[in-house]
Amino acid sequence: GWEGDLIPSTNQDVIVTGHLTIDGDRVVNSLTIEGTGSVTMVENGKLTINGTSKDAVNYGNLYVLNGGEVEVNGNLKVGDLTVEASIGTAKSGQVDNAENIVYANAYIEINMDPKGTMDDTKWYGFTVPFDVDAHAGISRKEGDTYRQCVYGTHYMIAEYDANKRLNTGKGWKYITGNTLYAGTFYYFTVNGNYNTYRFKAKEAAYTQAAPATLAMNGSTSNPNANWNAVGNSTLQHAKVSFEGGNYVQVYQNGLDAYRTVSASEATFVVGCPFFIQATE
Repeated sequence: GWEGDLIPSTNQDVIVTGHLTIDGDRVVNSLTIEGTGSVTMVENGKLTINGTSKDAVNYGNLYVLNGGEVEVNGNLKVGDLTVEASIGTAKSGQVDNAENIVYANAYIEINMDPKGTMDDTKWYGFTVPFDVDAHAGISRKEGDTYRQCVYGTHYMIAEYDANKRLNTGKGWKYITGNTLYAGTFYYFTVNGNYNTYRFKAKEAAYTQAAPATLAMNGSTSNPNANWNAVGNSTLQHAKVSFEGGNYVQVYQNGLDAYRTVSASEATFVVGCPFFIQATE
């Protein structure tokens, strides 16, 4: 329930000055996290916000951990917004209507391999919900500490290139610029057994998440094509832009199984694990 002596009624205007953990289903009119305060959503915690944050000199932080959910129907202002996302599981943190959140700094923490240890021979598909500096904006979790890692030494990233796919039949190329763009589908490979990586929004200013379409390549022309785990870490529901074919599988809620769907008919909720069949 509520912590910090807050009244567990609905449709109230809640002001948080300390550290609040939410582990149940709660509805408020407005939520204002002031100064050094914070709200942490843990597994099975859901918070629905219908109104607008009050004015404050500084805003505190919102953490949406794996299994937590926030639905913003009104407007929410925060300092740091941090969301956990796990690829290939149904336990990612979820934010509905993230375009209604205004944040100063934002982070997405992606567990690329929640069921084991990352293998540097494998590629992991992912997206980011905001532009990220591909060098200064990426760190990996070492114990309880996030340390900046070095592109080309600790990790490599490839992006999908439609023109390259059209001309050569191969759509992936290593990134050459300094920015990862929101909604773009990337492949990620690592050097070293670290599972969780943190991506920081490039712009450290009060801004909002933008809607995104996940662009990706899928094909069954190669009999050795693999199903590649992907997590929708756009911070909001997304559609998939697909070349053609029904080469997408989504998690069957309530079952430890996946079902094949047409990309044109599927809406991928935040944190929803899914697979694409890719030849490269």
